[in-house]
Amino acid sequence: MAELEEPSAPYGPPVRDAVTNYFTDRVTEAEVELAQARERAEALRERRAACLDGARLTDEEARAVAEAAEQRAARIAAANDARPDAYAGAAAAALAVREGLRTAGHPI
Repeated sequence: MAELEEPSAPYGPPVRDAVTNYFTDRVTEAEVELAQARERAEALRERRAACLDGARLTDEEARAVAEAAEQRAARIAAANDARPDAYAGAAAAALAVREGLRTAGHPI
């Protein structure tokens, strides 16, 4: 009967330990990345709230906002079912964002 029994795992103890260590390390790394992402998200939420309450954007943030508006317009233009009026509206909004940031003194 002993020859009919299947081993409980295809690998011996050294391999099982290495597998355990490998996946434990990957889980730990992922948990650290997740914690950092949560901290970054919270910082972004706080910055968004501050800007909505009147705080001034940094020039870097202003550039990022302008680029994001332009990328949004490009995504709308690239969409298969994009209506010309939808793209025109997004493009006009991107231009208005850029002009608004220039008017506020940002070197865009």
